Amino acid sequence: MLGTETDTHAATRPAPARRVGPRLFATTADVPRARRASDVIALVAAGFGLAGAGVADEPPSGVARSLSSFVAAPPHALDGPWQALAGVLVVLPVVLPAAAGLRRRQPTAPDIVIPVAVAAALSVVAGRLVEGSWPALWDALRTADPPPWFPSSRLALPTAAVITASPHVSLPVRRLGRRSVALAAFGVMVLGAATPLGALGAVLVATMAAAAVHLAFGSTEGRPSLGLVRAALVEGRVDGTLYEGECACLIGTIAMARGCRSTDLGIAPDNERPAERFAISIRPGDTPEDHPTAALIVQWIDEWTADRAGAL
Repeated sequence: MLGTETDTHAATRPAPARRVGPRLFATTADVPRARRASDVIALVAAGFGLAGAGVADEPPSGVARSLSSFVAAPPHALDGPWQALAGVLVVLPVVLPAAAGLRRRQPTAPDIVIPVAVAAALSVVAGRLVEGSWPALWDALRTADPPPWFPSSRLALPTAAVITASPHVSLPVRRLGRRSVALAAFGVMVLGAATPLGALGAVLVATMAAAAVHLAFGSTEGRPSLGLVRAALVEGRVDGTLYEGECACLIGTIAMARGCRSTDLGIAPDNERPAERFAISIRPGDTPEDHPTAALIVQWIDEWTADRAGAL
């Protein structure tokens, strides 16, 4: 009888909601933001670094000229691929908000628009102080061609958006952003659109812009929030018996949100751990509406989130 009842209950469970495509964000849209001391340190350190790079760039030293010549040594036949790599970084801050819109998560101005505007202002001011004239900002954004300018606006503006959005996106997207910045930086140097110091200055400008925006509007911790675990429970996407898969245990759900395996979290699998034993009865399709354990976990998450919001 018990087996028949169990089979009947399993047959009547709703199918768990499936997530389409890779996860873009590491946190839910409503996760609290906070201002962090690390952003103050980044802002100050990048400011001093930008000042030092500007002094070293004009006039350029012999070492800087030699390094620029070495970086520009690859044959011009490869200019097309380097142009494409430099262009990917410019497109990335546009693609991410579009993808977010398709996921019904509207991007906000603090994450995309404002850091680009701040980086543009910093680039113009820094260029005026170092070069002695106002930079042609639109021309620098439109094409990755000589002459080089300090700092490289082509690199600074999209990098500011990538760094600002970094705490909010998932680990795979974060890695893609970092690699795109590195490849674009090398690309603009190879194409002669930036000197090594100009590329360094661009990254420092982007770091300053991102830190300033984080201080003004706050940022998340950059780790999967309890909101993702709550969403998985509400949608019936938790299986307390598995560490991997579309439906996994709580540890597996956090790992899936980060875009890694459960073993990469530094938590050794242990099915005798009380927390894991507590949730082991949850199966795919079980929601807080029909499973007491799932309902209790969601209640705890809501209470903890409310207490933390009150403390902030």
